[in-house]
Amino acid sequence: MKTCLNVSVEIDAAGDQDVSRIEEKLKGWLRNQPGVTSVTVTPPGGINAISWRESRLAAFGSRLRNPFARTRL
Repeated sequence: MKTCLNVSVEIDAAGDQDVSRIEEKLKGWLRNQPGVTSVTVTPPGGINAISWRESRLAAFGSRLRNPFARTRL
């Protein structure tokens, strides 16, 4: 008998590198569990988050500025 288990996990991390590290550790642990045949990590919205993070970093730099932050005139 095969079944599909969907789990939602909220991660409180310092940055994108921490999120990627946690995702990789979780996938590694799951793959080593008896009976687990495949593991897929899908971020909210179904996009590839790692590719999106890398694309955003390449396009906008390391951090996006806060549009509501105070500015000096």
